[in-house]
Amino acid sequence: MDLISEVLSSKMKNNTAKHENAKKKLEIIRNKIMETPLNPKVVSNLDAFLKTLGQDAEVAVRSIGTAEDLASQSFAGQFDTFLYEKTPD
Repeated sequence: MDLISEVLSSKMKNNTAKHENAKKKLEIIRNKIMETPLNPKVVSNLDAFLKTLGQDAEVAVRSIGTAEDLASQSFAGQFDTFLYEKTPD
C-alpha cells in the first residue's frame, strides 16, 4: 500500500492516535514531495516566463489542492503562499 493511501485509510479507533499517526505520515509525504526535483522542462518554462516579466518583477507562488475552486467557495492558496519570488528556486 502506498503511503498516501495508508494515511487516508487509517483504521485506528482512537481519534487522537489516528490524528497523530496521520500527521507524521503527512509530514513524510510532504518531505518526499519537496525532495523530488521538478521536471527540467517545467523549470525551463518557469525561467522563460519570469524573464518575460523583467528583472525586477516579483510573483506570488501558491500551493493547490483538489477542489480548491468550487462554484460556491474558493480556497486558492490555502496551504502555502510565497510572495515576492523572482527565480524558479
